[in-house]
Amino acid sequence: MALKTPALRPGTTNEQLLQSAINAAAMGYKKRIPAPTQAGIDRTLDYLAQHRDLWNPICTSLLNQLVPIFATQRAWTNPLAEFKKGMIEFGNGVEEIQTGLLKAAAYDPNDDVDAKLIFGREDFRVETAFHTKNRMDRYKVSVEKALIQSAFLNGGDVAELVDRQTQAPYESDQWDEFNLMVSLLNKYEVRGGFYHVHVPDVARSGSVKEDATELLRKLRTVAGEMTFKSTAYNPARMPVHSTPEDMVLLTTPAVRAALDVEALAWAFNIDRADVQYRVIELPQRLVPDPRFQAAVVDKNFFQVYDHLIQTNTIDVPTDPLTYNVFYHHHQTISCSRFAPTAMFWTGADDEVIDIVDPVTAIGNIECYASDGTQPSDLEKGGVYRLTPESVTGGGGNPALKWTIISATDNHTTVTAGGALTVGRLEKGPVKVRVECDAASNDGAFAVKSGADVPAWPDRTSSITGLTVLGRAIGKSFTPGTKEYTVTRAKKDELIKDAVNNTFPHGRMLDYTVETANGENGAYKVTVTVTGADGVSYGPYVVTVK
Repeated sequence: MALKTPALRPGTTNEQLLQSAINAAAMGYKKRIPAPTQAGIDRTLDYLAQHRDLWNPICTSLLNQLVPIFATQRAWTNPLAEFKKGMIEFGNGVEEIQTGLLKAAAYDPNDDVDAKLIFGREDFRVETAFHTKNRMDRYKVSVEKALIQSAFLNGGDVAELVDRQTQAPYESDQWDEFNLMVSLLNKYEVRGGFYHVHVPDVARSGSVKEDATELLRKLRTVAGEMTFKSTAYNPARMPVHSTPEDMVLLTTPAVRAALDVEALAWAFNIDRADVQYRVIELPQRLVPDPRFQAAVVDKNFFQVYDHLIQTNTIDVPTDPLTYNVFYHHHQTISCSRFAPTAMFWTGADDEVIDIVDPVTAIGNIECYASDGTQPSDLEKGGVYRLTPESVTGGGGNPALKWTIISATDNHTTVTAGGALTVGRLEKGPVKVRVECDAASNDGAFAVKSGADVPAWPDRTSSITGLTVLGRAIGKSFTPGTKEYTVTRAKKDELIKDAVNNTFPHGRMLDYTVETANGENGAYKVTVTVTGADGVSYGPYVVTVK
C-alpha cells in the first residue's frame, strides 16, 4: 500500500489516529465501523476485535500515516538536507548548464551595412553537466500488530509506540544521505575541485588567537572575491560568482570552537543570529583531507534531488501477528562543477591562473558590400565591412584592431568594428591591417577609376507608391493625389497589412486605421511618410471597401 498524506501532527490522540486510519481505509470498511470518539472508542475497538478482517486495513492505513510523519519529528536529521533541490517526479536526472561571457565589440554607426554582422552567428562557451539517479535504497522493519492493538485498548500512546518501532528506517536513511553528501566533498577534492587557501591549524591544542584571526581574515577575503566573476573557484574554469546569502561555511566542531560567533558574523558580513544557519559542522573523520580547516561553498554545490520517498507495508504470510514496513528512497546525489568553492587547509596555496585564449593566427581579410557580396573593386564614397576569413584563438569573439596602412584620401577610414569608408577622392589601392595579441594580417583593395563622388551625395527622399492590404496603389498613384479607394474582401487583414515598402530613404512611416461607415462599412487608412531629409509626404487617405 502506498504512502498517504493525512493532516496529522504530534500530540494527536488515539481517537484521532484511529479515525484518520478509518478515513484512509476503503469506503466499505468506513460504513461498517462506528466513529471512535472519547466515549465510544471502546465500542469501536470491540467491534474491530469481533471482526478481525477489518483490523488489517485499519492497521495498515495507520502505519502508512504514522511512519513518515511522526518518525520525522523526533529522529536525527541530515544537517545538509537544506541544500537538496527538491523532488523530481519524472525522469532520471537533471541537466546543469553554465554559460560563459561575451567579449564586447566597439559600436559603430555603420555596422548596419553588414548582413553578416546582423544575421551571422556569435558563439560563446557553454558547459553542461548531467546529474543522474544513482541511489535506490530501501529499509525494512517489522512491527507487531499486538502491540498496536494493546496500546489502543490500554490507553497507551500509539503514535509514540509506532514511532519507536519505525524510527530506525528513517534515521538510517538520514544518516546514509548525510554520509553520501559529505562524500561528495572527498570526491570533489580528489578530482582537484577545490581552490586551496593556506591557513594555520586553529584546531590544534596549542593554537593562539592570532591563528584564528588569520583564518577569519582569509575567510572574509575569499568570500568577498567570490562575489565577483572569476574562473579560479570552480574546476570547469567558468566565469561564475556567488552571493553572501548563498555562501555556506563547512567546518569541524574543533575549528568552530576556536571561532566565536561574533567573529564569524564579521567574516561573512551577516547578522549574528544568522551564523547558526550559515555554518554547518562535519565530523572530523569525514572531512576531505586531514589538513582541512573549513570550506566555503555556494549552496548550489550540492546537486541532490529526491525521486521517490515512499513507505509500504505488508502482512508477513508466515507470521499473522507481524507487519513488515519498507521505507524506499531514490535520489540523485551529485555536485556541481560550476559552483564556486574554496577549501582552507594547512597545505599550500593554489596559484590563481587566469584562463587566457590568445589569438595566434588571423586569416586573409575579406571585404563585403551592404548586399553581402564581395566586390572586386571598391566604389568611391562606399561603405564596406571588413572581416578576417578565420581567427585562431581568442575565445570566439576576439577584440580585433583595424588600421589604415595607406590610402590617397584622408577621408578613407576604418572603424574599430571593421567598417571601411572609402573617401570620395580615393584612388587606391586601400591597404588595411588587422591585429590582435601577437597575430596580424594585411589586405589591399583596388578602387574603381572614374569621376570623384560629389561632396554632397543626393539624399533627397521620394515616394513612389503605397501598398494597403497587399494591394499596390500603382498606376493611379501620384504624390499630388491625397485620397484613394480600393476594394478588399478580407477586412480583418487590414491592420497587419497596412504597410508601405516603397519609400527610398524613408525614415518614418505613420498610419492610422479607422472605420468610415460603421463596423460593416469601409475602413480608412491614413498614411504619412517622413524622409531622411526631413521632408514629410502625405497624409494619404486610402478608403478600403
